[in-house]
Amino acid sequence: MNFENFVNQLNWKKLAVVALLIMVFIFGIHEIVFWTFFHETNQFVAEVNSEILQQQKDIQKKIADDDREFEARSKKMDAMASNVERQVDKFQADVNEYLVKAEKEREEREKIFDKAFEEAPAKMWAEHRKFGAEMKKEFFRESRDMQKEFSKKMAQKNK
Repeated sequence: MNFENFVNQLNWKKLAVVALLIMVFIFGIHEIVFWTFFHETNQFVAEVNSEILQQQKDIQKKIADDDREFEARSKKMDAMASNVERQVDKFQADVNEYLVKAEKEREEREKIFDKAFEEAPAKMWAEHRKFGAEMKKEFFRESRDMQKEFSKKMAQKNK
């Protein structure tokens, strides 16, 4: 039995089975593409989250190092200033001014970090949605193109 004989013997039941098989094949391809995209997106989000966590740990370590450094400087200043009462008053005023300035700078850095840290997930989610929409649009476009191409081929074979 050759292909031309097969095509000539097609009836509506055979056509329905062929169409169903084609639809199942296209759906299978759709699912493979979707799950591949989903898996890659999960990996990307996990990498971004781990990078954010690592950056947060680095920042916390830097703050702790700054605090230790500040404490060491403060002890040294106190030891030097204890010799003369006049120097104690002068250094005390300087240290208080420095502490206020350092606290304000630390608070500003924390506010900037907190703001950036709060906005980062929303920005990433927006980019993820945008990318998802683009991928969906591209998938539908490719699916329509494949369907049109398949319909043309089937029309040419049925002639």
